[in-house]
Amino acid sequence: MTDVDFNSILDTKVEEIKAKPPLPVGSYLARIAKLENTKSSKKGTDGVEFTLVPMEAKEDVDAELLEAAGGLKDRTIRHTLWVTPESANMLKEFLTLHVGLEGSGRTLRQLLADAVNQTVGIHIIHKPATDGSDRQFAQVDKAFKLA
Repeated sequence: MTDVDFNSILDTKVEEIKAKPPLPVGSYLARIAKLENTKSSKKGTDGVEFTLVPMEAKEDVDAELLEAAGGLKDRTIRHTLWVTPESANMLKEFLTLHVGLEGSGRTLRQLLADAVNQTVGIHIIHKPATDGSDRQFAQVDKAFKLA
């Protein structure tokens, strides 16, 4: 990702600002660029938000739609997993089965420390905005281990 010049964004005429279309539905190879602790806005549930950088689109991604969306350059997608006694297994599976980190004898905290810069397969779907507009957002609906 490139550094963003904050002042140049603020100096952009609003007519020139267009929303980037979401990445097309399909599978991607992604790198975990960073992760940070988060809380849900509704219930205050603790979670881990992964910032993923898509590096390669797989065969099920429409190449024309990807080009129309601006390609993969400077794109990120966030993937949040909640950390509760009921959902801890989902975080464990993401880190061990999908990212491929060795989990035997290790804690989730130790696995998270090793997750940055690892690669993972992700499948993206589109979800409508919750504000009643017709905007669509790309969201990870599942992760998978790359062969």
